[in-house]
Amino acid sequence: MPGLTVRKGPAVSLVQDQDIVLTTEPGLSDLTITIIGTICKKSPYLKALLDATNDKTELTFGGDAESKNDGENKEGTLIWLTQLHELSEQRSDELGLFDISLVGVWHAISMWNAHQDGNIKEKLVEWFNKWYEKNMAKANLTVPIAQALAYPCYIFDHAVGYARVTRYLAYEHVGHVKERPPKGFKGPKHRHINERMFVVDDVLNYSSIGQVVRRLKTFDYAYTPKCNRCRSIDWETIVLKALSNTLGYFNGMCLDCMDRSKPRGDNLDDEYAKHNQSVGGRWDTQCRIKHGQPTWYISWLGRPDMREKILRGPDGYRRPEEE
Repeated sequence: MPGLTVRKGPAVSLVQDQDIVLTTEPGLSDLTITIIGTICKKSPYLKALLDATNDKTELTFGGDAESKNDGENKEGTLIWLTQLHELSEQRSDELGLFDISLVGVWHAISMWNAHQDGNIKEKLVEWFNKWYEKNMAKANLTVPIAQALAYPCYIFDHAVGYARVTRYLAYEHVGHVKERPPKGFKGPKHRHINERMFVVDDVLNYSSIGQVVRRLKTFDYAYTPKCNRCRSIDWETIVLKALSNTLGYFNGMCLDCMDRSKPRGDNLDDEYAKHNQSVGGRWDTQCRIKHGQPTWYISWLGRPDMREKILRGPDGYRRPEEE
């Protein structure tokens, strides 16, 4: 499983005939592409870079004293170049591109956003889906990994991964849930996701919900109250039920609910409300993940008054939470 550190290795050839070789040169840049064959000159992407440089034998990527960014790494640039040259899945696997680090994933996104026209989802989504399935689907999450994984899952519309990391952060993270670049990423420092997309607010100041739940598992009520009514209450059962309800309350944020709730224009009419309301008491009939009303509520990106209208229904009364 790729962690939060950069995977080191020897120089890598992008194509079988050694037309492009990537090498790391400490002290000069994070990455140097040596131009050996003619394939680079035929590439409209690399040709433009070659035309703008004095040295026609190599391209240097990386930060310098005047650069706002701190450079790219080999893994991210390999992803970028292999997609531009449409390398096969087999060749990509041979290059280890489904085993790169989480840092490399961020660099791949950064490289594509910097040098292409923004269609990253269409071009890289198949690669990311295979990378996630191989490295993250069964991996144990930590707060740093979940924070670093949130943005890639959002960018590539990975509904299962995004719900998983946002649910984990909602229960295990203390404070507001935010994306955070992995340690070792030296790309642009701006925030990629608007803050309003992370509306899971922490209700506790110093402990995560998961920590509180784990403490309550040790609850032992040995006190015998004088009140007859209080003595008749099975407090341990009530606490255990509360624990179960809490852990099953939030299923993570739903990318499909987020997308449907975005206003499509100035007219928020009944059709828009119908498109976002529950069906047969379920809130996930049009979604790729199973979830209840809390996930739908938290994932809402439309107007608050429209959300309230949907919750109240045609009779104007707030309906109870439905699973």
